[in-house]
Amino acid sequence: MAESEIVDYFPPLGTYGGPGEPWVIATGLDPFNLGAHRGKDLLLIVEPADPSAGVELGPYGPFGTPVWPETPDPGGGEWGWHGARTTIYLAMTTPRSTGNDDTPAAQFIDGVLPASANFGSALFDGVDPMSRSRPTVGEIVLIDPDGELDYLLAYVWDGAPLTVKRGVRGAPLSTFETVARFTAKALIHDLDEKKIALRDLGWPLQGPLHSEYYAGTGGLEGDPSLKGVWKPWALGYNFNAEPLLVNAQYQIFQWSLTSSSAVSAFKHGGVALPFDADYPTYEALRDAAIPSGEYGTCLARSLARVNVDLEYGIRVDFVGDAEAAYGHPQPTTRAAIARRIATTRGLSRLDDAAQIDITAFGRVDNRHSAPVGWIFTDPISKADALDIVMGGILGWWKIRPDGRLAIGYVGSPVLGSQLALDFKAEGMGKPRLVATAPPRAGTYVSWKTNTAPQGRSELAGSVDDETAAILGQEARYAQALSPHVATLYPTAKVVFVANSGFWNEVDAETETARQQGILEIERNRWEWEMLIDPFIDLTGIVATINNVNRLGFGASKPLLSASIDTQGTSQVTLGWWG
Repeated sequence: MAESEIVDYFPPLGTYGGPGEPWVIATGLDPFNLGAHRGKDLLLIVEPADPSAGVELGPYGPFGTPVWPETPDPGGGEWGWHGARTTIYLAMTTPRSTGNDDTPAAQFIDGVLPASANFGSALFDGVDPMSRSRPTVGEIVLIDPDGELDYLLAYVWDGAPLTVKRGVRGAPLSTFETVARFTAKALIHDLDEKKIALRDLGWPLQGPLHSEYYAGTGGLEGDPSLKGVWKPWALGYNFNAEPLLVNAQYQIFQWSLTSSSAVSAFKHGGVALPFDADYPTYEALRDAAIPSGEYGTCLARSLARVNVDLEYGIRVDFVGDAEAAYGHPQPTTRAAIARRIATTRGLSRLDDAAQIDITAFGRVDNRHSAPVGWIFTDPISKADALDIVMGGILGWWKIRPDGRLAIGYVGSPVLGSQLALDFKAEGMGKPRLVATAPPRAGTYVSWKTNTAPQGRSELAGSVDDETAAILGQEARYAQALSPHVATLYPTAKVVFVANSGFWNEVDAETETARQQGILEIERNRWEWEMLIDPFIDLTGIVATINNVNRLGFGASKPLLSASIDTQGTSQVTLGWWG
């Protein structure tokens, strides 16, 4: 058992604690026990839907009406919902019977399970940490030449929960620990085997950020012209956003489907208008007597009403999503916004209590605490939104084997190692270089992204040239250049990190210098095989490889674990970056 890891800086995302009040960020089994699988068996538990089982509600339909005409079952007269989940202890590495006091009790589990599922995941592709990678789909293969598993074809497998447990060979199954969670995509079958195609538990993140559209019925649902328009969602600090006109008669605008905590500027043609007052409801704002030339707000609904002749476009600077969610306050940092995106709004969301790796989120929140913000004005998936949020800091997100969402960022591997690996230990194969690229010649990181730029003709004549230039560009950029790189590497690129989310120039400058310091050095991607626990969660950690003494590794070389690919056996292919 590893000791708990305790820190005394401010805890993440609104939890209790502070300087001088230590709190635990990690505890439990050693996460880097590479041989945790040895001498142990796996158990696969599946929960497909049974189309023949469910809730029968008798001869009367909703609201007391009789079932009429007769149901497809002649004389049945019943109705209800079918598709209840059924729990099947499907297979083990070593098939055996369970004891009368075990879970399940007195049952023979005869399916033969391979040493691992065949699956993989990567933080990013190739050498560029800004590239995006989705978790690799995988499969669990069950050999079935005699057709003993044909009964599985009667179940519905789409979305079925799968749990992989592991324990000491011969021990009661009730003592087995969960090592991985998946959901099934489909059951693929032939005469010799059954394959359960897998998704990791992050698949809901492929769903929409939210599913709220204006109905066009008036009030908060907008004028008829907005019918079917996706509602914008703004989080954190936003500059020069263009709100939607939800009521043309009263000139009421909305910039987010959630509340806001503040509006720092409300501009007509680039000219900031005087503020009247904030009103508690849409109706109060609609009926208010807004003085000529001024605007009023309803921050609870992210609304503003303006009393001017609309000659130019409206833009607003604000801090969005002021609502509390699951006990967490308004999100204004990168980690907090990522959590808000993953766990709130829409049908495809993660469980905030069970599916968030609070340790990983806390580390990012502690080290990247700058105020940030984004506004999403077009339909987008939660996964793509997370890519945007994490992209500004060479960040990544992943679903851990236990089903929790973790986030992190790429740093220089020399700054800290969490694991030491000796060359050829643990069945280590020969390192091979699989990708290389020239270093960066320079980095530009955006700040105060302008979500709706305006040309000079769209601005009032009283707007000065300096302000007009700011309002006309998509963002301002901090820069860090390495001229010597461009001299040595003719194909070296200058990279622009757009929509990074930074609000303040000084924070963008800090991140620009950090990224350029990491990537002005030539980086490579390596792979090699090891005979280690296929369910170990190594991606995102830095390991020091000792005693290679060739290929530029020297006596020791720290590398970031960037990918893992299992083969259905205990042989694992690991990808490394550095």
